[in-house]
Amino acid sequence: MTYNPTTIANYFITTYATIQAPMTVNQIIGLTYYAYGWYIGYTDCQPTLIKEPLICKSTCAVFGSLWENMLNTRGNLFYRKIPNPQGNQTISKEDQHFLDMVWNTYGHLESGVANKAFIYDEDNPWKTTIVTGQLIIPMSLVYSYFKNQLIKAGQGAA
Repeated sequence: MTYNPTTIANYFITTYATIQAPMTVNQIIGLTYYAYGWYIGYTDCQPTLIKEPLICKSTCAVFGSLWENMLNTRGNLFYRKIPNPQGNQTISKEDQHFLDMVWNTYGHLESGVANKAFIYDEDNPWKTTIVTGQLIIPMSLVYSYFKNQLIKAGQGAA
């Protein structure tokens, strides 16, 4: 099933954030991005997890409606759901399990650490797109990047 990006962000927030340990904007953007990328890498883009194009901003890759929804809250730390005019959807148990795996991989990292590692990787879709001046990061670039990461991980495990 496909979801709007704020639904995915709200899953991470309501499942893992607390008032004592809120999530930052960078954590939310990073977790949502990694969920999108790994999902299309695993499923060969059939289906996608998020039904919205990925936007190339000057400092990161982000989904437009998620960015707008976070800006509208005027918050830097989140432990409650982000208002979602697009409507929060019910996430399937299978997709919840997948999102939990993303959290288990990236959720422990300090704010922005995963994003910085991604930004400095020369082959990443954001870096490839930003030099072209395009606004939308092509799904094909995201797919290729994450599929290659899966192949590299598989070779390392052998």
